[in-house]
Amino acid sequence: MNFNDIFFKKEDFDVLLLQPNMLQQIDAKYVDPVQIEYWNSLEKVGSLFGDLPIEPNWGLLYIAASLKANGIKTGLLDLHLYDYIKYTKTNNFIDEADIKKLLELKNFKLIGISSMTLSHVNALKIAQIAKEVNPQCKIVLGGIHFSFLAEKTLAENPFIDGVLAGEGEKSFVELFKYIDCKSQWDTIEGLSYRDQERVHIKDGYPLIKELDSLPYPDYDLWPEDVPLIPRIYTSRGCNGGCSYCVVNKFFCNKYRKRSNESVLEEINYLVKKYNVTDVLIGDLNFAANVDEAINFCERLAESGLNLKWWCQTRPDGLNETLIEKMAKAGCKQIGIGIESVDDDILDSIMSQKSNPNLNTEELCRMIKKHGISVQGYFILGLPGENIKTALSTIKCIDKLTKEGLVDVSHIAVMVPYPGTPIFNEALKFGIEIVDDDFSKYLMNCDFMNAGVPVVRTKYLSNYQIYTLWQLALSTAAKNFNSRLNFQRNNMFNELDKFWDKIEAAF
Repeated sequence: MNFNDIFFKKEDFDVLLLQPNMLQQIDAKYVDPVQIEYWNSLEKVGSLFGDLPIEPNWGLLYIAASLKANGIKTGLLDLHLYDYIKYTKTNNFIDEADIKKLLELKNFKLIGISSMTLSHVNALKIAQIAKEVNPQCKIVLGGIHFSFLAEKTLAENPFIDGVLAGEGEKSFVELFKYIDCKSQWDTIEGLSYRDQERVHIKDGYPLIKELDSLPYPDYDLWPEDVPLIPRIYTSRGCNGGCSYCVVNKFFCNKYRKRSNESVLEEINYLVKKYNVTDVLIGDLNFAANVDEAINFCERLAESGLNLKWWCQTRPDGLNETLIEKMAKAGCKQIGIGIESVDDDILDSIMSQKSNPNLNTEELCRMIKKHGISVQGYFILGLPGENIKTALSTIKCIDKLTKEGLVDVSHIAVMVPYPGTPIFNEALKFGIEIVDDDFSKYLMNCDFMNAGVPVVRTKYLSNYQIYTLWQLALSTAAKNFNSRLNFQRNNMFNELDKFWDKIEAAF
């Protein structure tokens, strides 16, 4: 179905899944001019292949596939996509009237809303509207944010029936089985819930052991007139254990690998059914298992599919053999988690020590030698950050972007997301959290989602971190604007102005 059919067609569902809108509702003309200059400069030099302005909520597509495999009629409304297109076409953001109108067009027994910290306020508002529109429905929240705050969420929001923590492919199917029998909800692992006035809290949740057993994400729920760039996961979790990483914490700090056979079968399926030519490898650390990564690249190259793809990884897992194999298999960009140039900072936030012999500049040169572009990830305001360490990282950004060793940059601030060691033990890490408003927990790596950091270190206030972050942006922008004789890296041309083709009934 196309965009209009998905959003504006009256339809009945057993389960309706929702992705909340995520944009801060601030007109672009009011955005900090330093940010505007930075994003304009990035637009000149290339794409952040793995950081697209719109893409599906992959967790919801996986859950939808499992529900459908069990005969449960399932729909999906991506309100971030709706908001993105509406703002682009009309300069107006989604509002409560829009949400109510969309939900009134759908009948549903169970609604599942997945949210990150960034969008949790919107998720709660959507849930409240859904209960008003359909008082008989059950509303269950999930995703990274609510998985760690089930008790608080249920205590403060009486219109929420449950919070399902962790991976939902199997547990959500079981939940629907007992949709009208709350006495059985206690048997569902990871489900905290409300039964009349009593709240039942579950600690912890199971992980899915056999990832190969899961059906592929249900891409048919994504509008066919909106570009689809699949994010394929060859694994879940990471072997890095960084104390600020909420995604790895969501996976219980356990690294689980799919078989390469399963991954390649999924790629073949996507190529044949959807004519896919570009994909994202969604692993937190593609090079976590070097031998498996090499085998995957060799087999992908032998397949003759001629895909273009992107991945991200810790730098200490890369070597020239793997990089060469990646290039031959069609890899066009590697996102490297450089984060900081200070070894003491890196060692304090990683469960595994970084490689002291690794030279970031040499690694970037090696990647570039094989025709792969580099996306550099940097974070300011990590535990132990001071003026000297921050300026050292900014000097590194200056050198790497000036010399073209980093083609595009991803410059963020540290956020103490709920569930992470840094959130739970801030003082242990020398961090003070100065704001408990989760809507302000912004990484500052998106054009319309940035603000003053919510932490200060032992040596820097949150406003100093913000100023240093601005300096990092302006430093990179200076180099991107002065770069001459370059070929713009643009992987996904179909994203350019696709919204012009959509005639939405806003």
